[in-house]
Amino acid sequence: MSTPGVKIKLVLYAPKSTGAVKRLEEIRTGLAPAEVTDLLPLELEGPTAKTFDYNSKIQLKGQALAFTLLACDGAATTMIARQTLLKGAHGILLWADAAADVGGLESALGGDFDLTAGKNYALGVVAADPATAKGHLVVAPTSEPQAMLKEIMKAALKVVTAAA
Repeated sequence: MSTPGVKIKLVLYAPKSTGAVKRLEEIRTGLAPAEVTDLLPLELEGPTAKTFDYNSKIQLKGQALAFTLLACDGAATTMIARQTLLKGAHGILLWADAAADVGGLESALGGDFDLTAGKNYALGVVAADPATAKGHLVVAPTSEPQAMLKEIMKAALKVVTAAA
């Protein structure tokens, strides 16, 4: 029997477009119904956002892993919205059109929360051009939702275990 576990926050973020919320809905559909909570709206003063919890059977050092997944279509422009969405995130999957989008997110996380990609959180970039990712994990836009989840989960787990 596992002990109460580790809670990991994963964020799917599409600040200039749509797609993150739809992928979140598809990811939830692909998980065992007994392991997920209801899909709920997330109030972010403007952009469309949703969230659910995933109580997985995955274990880390004998502790069950639980995930909170959040998705946002549109920029989280206010500090409160950024805190709700990004503060405490262990993994972020960013839909980016250009390297400037990645730089903007890193700047906000560094300025608002004193976080560094690879140290405090994992950053995956959904982009057709690997150069857009600026050296971070690249996820193809054509990837299946479950594959996207698997990639950001693996990257976030590396950060969590390195910090432990």
